[in-house]
Amino acid sequence: MSARSHPPIVRWLVLVSAAWGATLLLRLFPLGGVWQDLSVEVWLLLIAWPTAFALGFGAAAVWNPAVPAIAPRESRRWLHRWIAVLSAVAIAGAVLISIEFAVLRGYGFTTPVALIRSAEVESARDGFGGSLVSGIGRLLTPALTIAWLLAIVRWRDLAFTAKAVLIAATITVFVEQTMYEGGRFFLATLVASCFIARALARREGGALPRPADRRPLRTALLAAAVVAVFGYVFLDRAAALELDLSSVYFAYAWTYDVAVGPDVTARLDGGLGPLWFVGAMFWMYITQGPNELAVLLAQEEFVHAFGLYQFPQLGQALARLTGGQVGYDVFTHLQNVGTYPTFAGAGYVDFGYAGSMLQAALLGAVTALAVRAAQAHRLAMLGVSAPLWVTLGLFSPIISLLTNLWPALLWAVLVGCTAGGALRRPRVAALAVTQTP
Repeated sequence: MSARSHPPIVRWLVLVSAAWGATLLLRLFPLGGVWQDLSVEVWLLLIAWPTAFALGFGAAAVWNPAVPAIAPRESRRWLHRWIAVLSAVAIAGAVLISIEFAVLRGYGFTTPVALIRSAEVESARDGFGGSLVSGIGRLLTPALTIAWLLAIVRWRDLAFTAKAVLIAATITVFVEQTMYEGGRFFLATLVASCFIARALARREGGALPRPADRRPLRTALLAAAVVAVFGYVFLDRAAALELDLSSVYFAYAWTYDVAVGPDVTARLDGGLGPLWFVGAMFWMYITQGPNELAVLLAQEEFVHAFGLYQFPQLGQALARLTGGQVGYDVFTHLQNVGTYPTFAGAGYVDFGYAGSMLQAALLGAVTALAVRAAQAHRLAMLGVSAPLWVTLGLFSPIISLLTNLWPALLWAVLVGCTAGGALRRPRVAALAVTQTP
């Protein structure tokens, strides 16, 4: 393999490290306020977590078992069938969630999502933990992410029917997400994973078969579209509350360790208030993690969740099956509910200091192995899921996305297992992730 055939694996570690550095640097800019200073204990954990991730990543990257490459051929029938199946599964999930919110919970199709989320928080505080219908729906909708990861590297060779069902599934899921769940992280992780999949799927020689000067423009346009969608969601929620933008921002920020001064208020109430509001909300979402981690570490006699914080669906399922009180009550055990305390903080809630470090090392190791599998042209379980593991690392300075992405990882395992089965049958060709549109 030539030096230019794939970016060296260490670049993916650098990318995750850069995400941590950029997040910590951004919190120094008072776009939406001024964060309180962090203690030495918090800084040590903020340094230790990406260090453990890097050590796990490095150990897996250095380990060099024999990994046979798959011949660069593919079964289009296998690819089209999986895209169609995953798209149909995602549509079914979106329909189930819509039925749950529109019919079973009585919100209909016109209730603003901001009001729905407020009502759902109150219901959760009162002990309502969701239903089997919405639970199944949330397990099915992430199949859309895997469908896109399969499609993104062979888009021009896909049949029209495969493209049509994929686009139909995308529209259906995003309508459901926008109407009932917000969809911010679903959109962000889908776009990030697709970008990573394209980067991992470069041909030998290092270039996609498109003019190089057009790639940055397409990337910039797509990034602008994603930001615009996020901004629309922020403004739409503010409008639903029927308050001025500064009041909405204060209501959102009052639980955080951030000082919002008159300069922020003046910007929000000025002629460019909507733009400043969107920027301030982005800033708050991205930079809250370290200070929310500080809130966790300051709590005395902390009760850990042992996995049920990052995997709450498991506790809900066990509670439904057993009829008992299984799960982690965030309203009882956490001071701030619904905040983003970094991946390190989520690991601390579940497993404590040592468990959080171990989780970081394991995440780093699995990410490196998955990236190597993808670069070795393998479409088995790790190869299919490689973009998702990198995405988990990219968002780790803000939040643990395991709650959002573990169902997608399960779908990747299922797809990867069928690819591995095809490889054992000589007459069935395997899909190579090195093929790009």
